[in-house]
Amino acid sequence: MTTELMPAHKSATTTRACDCGCSGTAECCELECLVQPRFFCGQLLADQDLTAMVDWVKAKAALQRFRDGWGVVCGLDVHCGRGGTVTVTPGYAIDCCGRDVVLCKETSFNVAGCWQRDPDPCREISAPANAAPANATPANATPANAAATPALGVTLWNDHGPATTNNDDDDFEWPAMQAVDIFVRYSESQSGASSTLSRGACGCGGGCEYTRVDEGGELYCRPAKGCEAPEDPLAKWDEEYATESHRIAAALIEAAKNGDIAAFKAHIRRYGLHTFCYAGEWLCEIEQKSKGSSTEVLHRIVPLLMQDWRNHRLIRPCTRCGTESGVRLARVFLARKLNGGKESFSTIYVNAAPPFRRLLARDEWPVAEGKVNLAPYIWQPAAMAVATLQRAGVTVKPTTTNFEGLSRVDQIIVPAGSDVEAHVVVDLCNTERIGFFGRSTDGGHPLNQTP
Repeated sequence: MTTELMPAHKSATTTRACDCGCSGTAECCELECLVQPRFFCGQLLADQDLTAMVDWVKAKAALQRFRDGWGVVCGLDVHCGRGGTVTVTPGYAIDCCGRDVVLCKETSFNVAGCWQRDPDPCREISAPANAAPANATPANATPANAAATPALGVTLWNDHGPATTNNDDDDFEWPAMQAVDIFVRYSESQSGASSTLSRGACGCGGGCEYTRVDEGGELYCRPAKGCEAPEDPLAKWDEEYATESHRIAAALIEAAKNGDIAAFKAHIRRYGLHTFCYAGEWLCEIEQKSKGSSTEVLHRIVPLLMQDWRNHRLIRPCTRCGTESGVRLARVFLARKLNGGKESFSTIYVNAAPPFRRLLARDEWPVAEGKVNLAPYIWQPAAMAVATLQRAGVTVKPTTTNFEGLSRVDQIIVPAGSDVEAHVVVDLCNTERIGFFGRSTDGGHPLNQTP
């Protein structure tokens, strides 16, 4: 058992220094080009050639993470064990690198190894038998990693300290309680030892080598924050999008008002042009003809640049891993007792359901339960997008607009069953496309309204 990620191992994707929110070397597992080995008659095959074949097959299989996502596929149930342990059943998961993580047999795991101890061990050892340990939470306070909600008729933690049952005749007290998250990650081991040739073309001497790589899964744990949901790196996706959209639109409108062509050029250099490629030439033509600026024409370019940015920003990304490549299986609540300086642990509660369990899913367009993400439908043919959304329970009112309206801040994530306006424009090929969505009550958040 370990509480930290193991050193990087050779996998289907390249492991190298990256900027995925970590320092040093970590597994980002980005999209990479494949190199397929080629064989020919008379070729002298070396171990590198056969290994390249294995790596190509693994890398090709790992691409499924972009099609199907990653998370628990089946099995891997976590249930109660004795003495601060849990039992994990056999099962199958796909990690964020696209690797198959298979636990072949039922495994007992010691969760107590993730117990967060007091920095001063002497304070714990010298504590009286019936006294709360140094890292226990005082009365009338709830620790960051303590349970805070009642379940199944048992209060796990209350405002007066550790839990008691609802039956006064069977009261029990736990001096301290903490929460721990259980993960499974990909692991490899070697087997099938065999003697090598004493002399060979590879120039190596005699010895012993393994002939098989056993792929499997390894359990590990990390301290958690009570009943607080795990931090989702995509949780603020819509908020960040709305903030960025509002900032860019406001800056472009201000630049147009001031006739600041340089600000428009700076925007293009930063974000590029992806849909309306002629906008850059249009700016140059304005600058050459007017020998200065034309605020009226610049205001007409603002919505083009906004839609261009929007189309690029909402394209389906090939997501990569962050600092955590393991798959979360459950959150476990532990209790600890001290008796005569000796400690004992008990597993109190196991929650192996979302959000404490990562089920198979993709990450590119995040959405909370009961919500609908409208991002995939931006700049799609209007008839197709409206029909798809209506089947999903979103009532869509198509509204014909012009490119002037495309500088508004759009509505991206809405509750299921909402009524929204789909602002439709006609492109160069006379195809009606959705420029942006807005609430039917406010027309899509005008720029003078903070999103």
